[in-house]
Amino acid sequence: MSSINTQQYLICPITLELYNDPVTAEDGNTYEREAITQWTIQCGTSPITKKPLNINRLTPNCAVKDAVDAFKQQNANINDDNDKNRRNLENLDVLCLYCGLTQQLNSVKEHKLRCPSNPNNIQQFEIAENEIDFAMSQQTSSKNRHSHNERTLSFQNPLARRTITLAIYYNRCKAKQFPIAITSIFTSTITSTSMVTSTSTVTSTSMVTSTSTVTSTSTVTSTSTSTSISTLTSTSTSISTTTSTMTLTSTAIPKILCASAEWESTGITVVSKLYDPYDIAIDNENNLIVADTENHHLLKYFTNGTNITLLTNTKVSSVCIDKFDNIYVTDVFGDEVKKLSSDDQSITTVAGSELNELRFDGQPGLYVDKNLTLYISDTGNHRVVKYFINSSSGIVVAGGHGAGAGLNQLNGPYGIYVDEINEIGAIYICDQENHRIQKWIDGAHEGITVASNINQLRTPVSILLAPTEDKMMMYILDFDHYRILKWIPYSQEPEAIAVGITGHLGNEPNQLSSPRGIKFDKNWNLFVADTGNNRIQKFLFNSSSCENNN
Repeated sequence: MSSINTQQYLICPITLELYNDPVTAEDGNTYEREAITQWTIQCGTSPITKKPLNINRLTPNCAVKDAVDAFKQQNANINDDNDKNRRNLENLDVLCLYCGLTQQLNSVKEHKLRCPSNPNNIQQFEIAENEIDFAMSQQTSSKNRHSHNERTLSFQNPLARRTITLAIYYNRCKAKQFPIAITSIFTSTITSTSMVTSTSTVTSTSMVTSTSTVTSTSTVTSTSTSTSISTLTSTSTSISTTTSTMTLTSTAIPKILCASAEWESTGITVVSKLYDPYDIAIDNENNLIVADTENHHLLKYFTNGTNITLLTNTKVSSVCIDKFDNIYVTDVFGDEVKKLSSDDQSITTVAGSELNELRFDGQPGLYVDKNLTLYISDTGNHRVVKYFINSSSGIVVAGGHGAGAGLNQLNGPYGIYVDEINEIGAIYICDQENHRIQKWIDGAHEGITVASNINQLRTPVSILLAPTEDKMMMYILDFDHYRILKWIPYSQEPEAIAVGITGHLGNEPNQLSSPRGIKFDKNWNLFVADTGNNRIQKFLFNSSSCENNN
């Protein structure tokens, strides 16, 4: 390992090269000035925290600059030319994200040519921002595909684990090739005759010799000077002889779901060849965690199409992730909850173990709130238990009076979700043997039934909460009817069927079989652990269903 590995703070997390002009941004991280300026102009947000950045608030980092200069003096034998940064790093060990092999940076180009896991052979995996570009590349010419693979074949500094894909996105930003999910603004000038193909609806207000509006699939030929605002929503082709300046903003993903939110009825299989997968989780990078329950594995599928096994010989029935991407799982074998650190370096038992206070039957639910308080539906003891951070014992916060249908009782509780927006600390519980959803307000001695209709809801096993403009919406996985319901609390029947065909068990793309786990990704796509079909299904969010609400 090169000595530079001990000086990782001298390397920009975007370019993976030594700093030349290091600056500190609003997110508290240091970057190369040119790289973060380009990134911010194109993407608008921090590459690490995903929060908005302002390029006018970059502060020179003199300490890092001095450290880089000192490092260069210590390595004076390296010629000071345009390739000096790369040569400084040429002996750095790097990891290929496709095949997992480690080699030195100076052999990267050679490795790209002989990589045994060529991206063309990787199964298409749609889960997050960059998989859309990847999926599209599979339908392009071999020349374009080769170009795309050059962008996505990325190498990781193992000491900068959080920045695996930053260099990929940086190159894409410079090329103005944006994932659909990213809201981005950029300025471009088109001169002479050009072919522009994009997914867009063009609405313009300009001083022109002719005025035109382009919607849906169309061809426009004109000579004009214009300034226009475009929103990407539908496919259009424009052939023009122009000199123009355009500001493009991609279709925005709503911050909250609207009451009329809808999903595509046909699902996409993103993972298959599993054995009774019970649950799923999605981390802050939109990587997918899968409880391959009866194979006794916990798997992680990255957005670039690769995957790893996190746990073996463990029967994981439920999964959740905290704000730091630590992973919590229920181990049915040991009636305990284990926590995997976000850097995959440690596994600790945080509940259960030798105290024998938990008894897991079926699919106990897990939830970790923003304060890192852990909630567990202790199915065998018919209660929900709360563990404060670093606590060795739990507090009963719902049920605990034996199995039953009374308001102070639960019967085999499964999935849970905690309201952290409206009624802070209120727990929504899939009281599956009672075929109802119980809301247990913080400190209450009894629960409140917020959904119950034996003809509409049988054996609820998983629940998500999503606030709308003026109300809370529950998304309930109706196990016996093979579907996911939208349900307003206290309503007598569901608002709509979000996913699934009532009463139709099957393995078609629009069908489910004994589904158990549901999660939203950052773009409100709905993922389902389709247990009976041994697969994970992704149902795309229809952003147009909320257009009038944003």
